[in-house]
Amino acid sequence: MRDGSPSAQDDAAPDPDGAPSGDDDAAFPDAAAPTDAGDGGLVDGDGAPVATLCPQAGAADAGPFDIWHDDLGTHTLADRGRILGCVHQASYTQAQVASNAYFGSQTAPTNGYDLYIIQYVSEGVPGAPQAVTGLLYLPTGGGRNVPIVALDHPTSGMGPSCGPTHTPAITDNLAIPLVGRGYAVVATDFGGMGVDNGMTSYLVGASEAAATLDSVRALLSFHEKRFDAGQLSTDFFVVGHSQGGHAALFTQQFFDASIGVHLLGSVSFAPGLGNAKDWSNSFNNPSQAIGLFDAFTTMSLYSHMLYGGGPAPSTWLTSAGQTSLPSVFHDECASVGSSLTMLFPTQGDLFLSSFTSAAAACAFSAPCPGFEPWSTSLIGDQPGNFASAAPALVLQGTSDTVVLPAQTMCVLNRLAAHGTPAQGCAYSGLDHTGVVAGALPDAIRWMAARRTGQTPNVCPAPISGTCTLPD
Repeated sequence: MRDGSPSAQDDAAPDPDGAPSGDDDAAFPDAAAPTDAGDGGLVDGDGAPVATLCPQAGAADAGPFDIWHDDLGTHTLADRGRILGCVHQASYTQAQVASNAYFGSQTAPTNGYDLYIIQYVSEGVPGAPQAVTGLLYLPTGGGRNVPIVALDHPTSGMGPSCGPTHTPAITDNLAIPLVGRGYAVVATDFGGMGVDNGMTSYLVGASEAAATLDSVRALLSFHEKRFDAGQLSTDFFVVGHSQGGHAALFTQQFFDASIGVHLLGSVSFAPGLGNAKDWSNSFNNPSQAIGLFDAFTTMSLYSHMLYGGGPAPSTWLTSAGQTSLPSVFHDECASVGSSLTMLFPTQGDLFLSSFTSAAAACAFSAPCPGFEPWSTSLIGDQPGNFASAAPALVLQGTSDTVVLPAQTMCVLNRLAAHGTPAQGCAYSGLDHTGVVAGALPDAIRWMAARRTGQTPNVCPAPISGTCTLPD
């Protein structure tokens, strides 16, 4: 394994943020010269990578490229990971990282970082290319052998303004502690959450994994004067919280070594959809009031419908649901749960009685013929059904009322059944949000050890409880 010291320095420091605007390219694919490398980067006449400057956000000379406009053009799935455009958002010094509350006080940061938005080619619905956006948190200082983290964000909505490219605070709490310790972090929006071209990725494991893995491909072809992919190590982790924990485990499941990185493990904080049977309670009783948890399940159902191309909304939603859900899910982010509870007081106001009756009759121990394709989709999108040589670290707060410890035990049981090495760590008294800051020091220690070939037990206590798994 390569030396991963983030303090190792290059001979040349990165160009300052204030480089002459005449060196800027509006976007990678639109530059007249040098020539297109075909992988999202640029090459000179000898085929060597050439650094560009991503235009500065808000600058008068940034050019016409709109990072949130669909610039897919004629690209196909053969171009997965190809960078379509980039914007430099900001630069942060080592001192600013040290003073950031998210970084914590355990150690001093080794570097500052540059923040970028990229747009790249990924897969949307099966077989179709899609333009997806994401953030890059890239360490400054010219370090070499920089390890890579793909960071998957928690639930923040489904629409095109709901991803971390619009609100970096969604991922800052994990990204800043990692980039400040020398990791290069790429945080995808997921499909449809930056570019307005579909809302298909909420707890749809294959879609989440596609956006995540293609973001890594994009990072590996990133040649910019402040940071170049040549500085990267092959050491790779995938990290996520809540929906992102679900996505991290599916990224591990679908990991493709041909990307060019070596997966050292996944870290998932309170991963979602641990047990589909528990979720079925959100849509099996017409008189039951709609709550925040029901909003999550409805988002998941809607995403599965879009991703799978059916069934039609008229087969499972009331007229009011068919009319309201598209705009609610497209236009609202953090407020989506409260909007659903106001629009639909009960499940019967949102779901057809045939749908709730079929859901109530399904035990979710196996796919139910009367509740298809939903039972197959929800059972299939429970994380942990895969074999991997890379270990999984699963972190759970005991006071979490959004993702219950018993649901996370389901994930651990699946991993164990498939022979995937896993640790499940319980954090006493921590809730769904608090587990991130509370467990992060252990996760960072675990990741550092994995880079030296070790897999220490970092758990203050194991996750306890039982889960009845689907057959």
